[in-house]
Amino acid sequence: MNLLPAQNLSRGIVLNKLLFYKSVKFFSIWGRLYNTWYTDNHQWIKVKNNTGFIGLTEHAQQFIGELSYIELGGVGKHIKKGECLGFVESSKAATDIISPVTGEITEVNEKVLQNPAGLAYGSKEWLLKVNLNNEEELKGHMNEEEYFKFIHETDKLQ
Repeated sequence: MNLLPAQNLSRGIVLNKLLFYKSVKFFSIWGRLYNTWYTDNHQWIKVKNNTGFIGLTEHAQQFIGELSYIELGGVGKHIKKGECLGFVESSKAATDIISPVTGEITEVNEKVLQNPAGLAYGSKEWLLKVNLNNEEELKGHMNEEEYFKFIHETDKLQ
């Protein structure tokens, strides 16, 4: 069956969305072990025992494409919610990493820094590990269901 280019494109978009939603089940399983929140900047933070792991959502990874460079704040740096923690670059885009919480950076994922392209679409790698000052700040972020609704609504606008 030969499809017109537009039909191929729409099939590709549908397939990408199906793969995205299917791969999110990993987050659901991990989310049972860690409390997981999402930001409108398309980042996630998984928290357990006052320690947070910050990463990019698959939606962000798909939009940005293969990363060529990552710059992140250093260990021991005190951060505030809404502050820029660093940035990621690809041939398609560059974006800031915004802190979803106030706290202190305790670890930077060296594996990702050494190989930015390893943080490809579908990767579940975290970027930074932080000690949280106030877990109450997390209440302003979205849970998994709210985030998927947010993605769906913003995709309609594009």
